[in-house]
Amino acid sequence: MKEKSLSSLNGLGALAGSLVAALAGGALFVAGVAAKASTGSPNVLLILAGLLIAALALVALAGLYTVQPNQAAVVSLFGKYVGTVKDNGLRWNNPFFSKRRVSQRVRNFESGKLKVNELDGSPIEIAAVIVWQVVDASEAVYNVDDYESFVHIQSESALRAMATSYPYDQHEDGQLALRSHASEISQHLKNELAERLADAGVQVIDAPRRCCSGSRPMRSSPHARASSPVRSAWSRWRWPSCRKTAWCSWTRSARRTWSATC
Repeated sequence: MKEKSLSSLNGLGALAGSLVAALAGGALFVAGVAAKASTGSPNVLLILAGLLIAALALVALAGLYTVQPNQAAVVSLFGKYVGTVKDNGLRWNNPFFSKRRVSQRVRNFESGKLKVNELDGSPIEIAAVIVWQVVDASEAVYNVDDYESFVHIQSESALRAMATSYPYDQHEDGQLALRSHASEISQHLKNELAERLADAGVQVIDAPRRCCSGSRPMRSSPHARASSPVRSAWSRWRWPSCRKTAWCSWTRSARRTWSATC
């Protein structure tokens, strides 16, 4: 589905013509009814002509619509795409055409904070501001069901995919990282979004990363495990020196009593 331009008539001229036709139809109707006074019977031909002209004028008024600046009207006839009108102001087309207006203004939204794992597996929180614009109104209407929802969902999906492709901190020279290379990461996100949203007639103008924060998980090692304060406290509570001494003394006393009894 590619956009094609459709010409339209000036709505002011169409409005004036419809009003004149409606007045003319009304005049014919009155003349047909007034003919009864002179001929004794109304002029049916004039009455029918007046009603027909007035009805056509009212139907023609249904073809009027407005197009605001940076807005497009996608026109279809009984489900078939006819064209796109981008002329501003009051316009007129076939009254049987259906019109759907699509804004082509620059819009932006801020994604929520997403919790993902970066390249090294550490959990991070990341968000971005997506600046976008509809450039092909026909694709936005017919290629996707709801282009605004499509942009939001695909933006979050691309942001997740991008965040898992880079580490949070730079470990090697020349390596791109989420925290230290904001412009390069934003360009990658913009290219990813442009590829995902191409079929929806949407152009991504900018995709700056708004925030990125992460936390390093503790690496488990034998030394860290042995020196853990929780483990040390548990060991001291479980085997204090006083309890160990009391246990040994009770064991020796029990042995001597058992030997003497035997």
